[in-house]
Amino acid sequence: MYRAVEKPGSLQEKMYEQVDEPDSLQEKLYGQVEEPFSLQDKLYGQVEEPVSLQDKLYGKWRNLLACRRRCTERRRNLIACRKSCT
Repeated sequence: MYRAVEKPGSLQEKMYEQVDEPDSLQEKLYGQVEEPFSLQDKLYGQVEEPVSLQDKLYGKWRNLLACRRRCTERRRNLIACRKSCT
């Protein structure tokens, strides 16, 4: 059987000292979340931008449909006109 050895510089105390340090990994992670420009804020900021990725794709889709509609209205070289819309 093993017996717990409580020395002043034991591994267990070193581990607890690392957690209790002011610049511990846990506090660094929590500090990043509470910063004004944290990763979470940056991600939410991208979603809330006025021109999001969804709006850009929707705008491209609308432009493509409008271009194809103009091609069918003109009825001139329909295949070449539709290829130029992409």
